[in-house]
Amino acid sequence: MINSNLLLDVGSNIRLNEIEFTVDGYIVFKDSDGTKWIEYKLKAKRGFQVQWLSVDKVNDEYAVYSEESYSEEFLEENIKANGYKEVDNSSAKVVDYRGNVDVDLGEKVFYKEYEDSTEELLISIENWDGEQEFSKGYYIDKNDIEKLDSEFNNKYDIDTNESNELEKDKGNAGAIVGIILVIITVIISLRACGSNKQDKSLSRFIESNSNFQYETSITSDLDQKKKANVYSTSKTIEEAAKLLIEGLKGNIEDVQENKEDSTVAIMTKDEMALIYLSDNSRTLIQVSLREYVYSSRNTVYRGSHRTNRFYRSYYYNRGYNKDKSRYSNSPNGYSDYNDGSFTPNDSNRYKTYSNSIRQSSVNTRSSSGDGISSGK
Repeated sequence: MINSNLLLDVGSNIRLNEIEFTVDGYIVFKDSDGTKWIEYKLKAKRGFQVQWLSVDKVNDEYAVYSEESYSEEFLEENIKANGYKEVDNSSAKVVDYRGNVDVDLGEKVFYKEYEDSTEELLISIENWDGEQEFSKGYYIDKNDIEKLDSEFNNKYDIDTNESNELEKDKGNAGAIVGIILVIITVIISLRACGSNKQDKSLSRFIESNSNFQYETSITSDLDQKKKANVYSTSKTIEEAAKLLIEGLKGNIEDVQENKEDSTVAIMTKDEMALIYLSDNSRTLIQVSLREYVYSSRNTVYRGSHRTNRFYRSYYYNRGYNKDKSRYSNSPNGYSDYNDGSFTPNDSNRYKTYSNSIRQSSVNTRSSSGDGISSGK
């Protein structure tokens, strides 16, 4: 069983692999078989590194995970081809959480866990209401988890929490206060959720920002119900891209830059925006649902050959494999496409900038249920 000096709470400080972290939040999961475990979100004291520490007291297992952007590496056939085997395939429910995490009570996640041949490295794939999230990890010995705080008053422990749930008769006054607090919390959460959803829409942010002026709309050549909107701006490509990243508080799925012409592609769960120079050297932003990109063979509005090639190649390599199951009932604009020339750079300057915005925002990863737990 886990010893008491590893009980953590928001604000606890620990050291892993010579890097010091602060606990930014935690999630308590209950598996389909009734087993509980905790995942602690760890934020590096220096830099923007975020990791997740999974603490499974029942099986005395501890693991560290880092979230990853999607790539073909996470296709099941490629996972197994690289020597990993499936060791867990189940579902779990969120039964408690605290701090800067992105879940709701009662939210359900389906997950698969893979181990490599050494039984030390891990790959985790999670499905949160249709949104897949990916992470890599490794097992760690509990003796290598160094807690830097000598004492912490509000350590969270699953067993203690369960026993507290059984306590009764705390007094009428306490019950009334508790009900009031619950009502206030629900109201605040609903307001935050509504605000967060608005922040996370590329189209809505562009429409409401005076830096962008509507130019035209483009209808898909395969489905006339699907359209992309085009906007112009006086800002440079870099300025416009960073403005969009700031507007979404860094809550994006991916961002990449085309080194040939500085075009930037930004992808969220449901949308994609391309920031580029037009044929008359104006900065344009083409934004649409990802379903439009999937269901279209159109080129970019007034874009160059290099821009058009990057637009389709980027989507094909970063979004298509995920979307072809989501949009299987829509026309497929990539059924015979095979351009694999795109090479992602997950350390590009825009991704670094997005991570910094995401970590510094006080509103980031509020309880909207759209984020990664990067866990078991």
